[in-house]
Amino acid sequence: KSLRVGRINLRHSRFSLTLFVTAFCIMGNDAAAFDAEDLQRLKDTNSCVNCDLSEAMLSHQSLQEADLTGANLYRADLSFADLQRANFYYADLTEANLEDADLRKASFEETNFKKANLSRADLRDTDLSLVIVNMEGANLNGVALGGANLRGANFTHASFIDAKFINYEATGYNGQFCCADLTYTFLTG
Repeated sequence: KSLRVGRINLRHSRFSLTLFVTAFCIMGNDAAAFDAEDLQRLKDTNSCVNCDLSEAMLSHQSLQEADLTGANLYRADLSFADLQRANFYYADLTEANLEDADLRKASFEETNFKKANLSRADLRDTDLSLVIVNMEGANLNGVALGGANLRGANFTHASFIDAKFINYEATGYNGQFCCADLTYTFLTG
């Protein structure tokens, strides 16, 4: 049965509203996702300058020496990816998952890692000193930072539980470690 109020059929109105909300949610999710052409360009050329890879699934991918200058990698899954010597200049990795990623000798300048998950990532021999590298609130638990240059990086509220800083460079350090969690962290210069 349906209840009629004036000329409005409430059963049909409820169905129409549900259909509208469902369609809006589906379109909203598509709008926030990565650009399929950009993803294909990355796979074909190992380069995706100023592209949209937000929420892209790149887990376990081999992207050594990839050029991701200016790429939008918001909430992208790069866990277990091989990103050695990749270029992340001006890239946005906000809330990205880089768990267990190999980032050895990767390049970062004005890269945003805010609230990114870098747990157990390999950041040995990386240079985080260039201009601004924002790792505010990032998860760096168990990360390896041997030989890394940390000058200029912002680690405010970052978590480094069980991280290993071996032969790291922080001379003239002007970055921030305010409120960072260094529980069980191994530090040796």
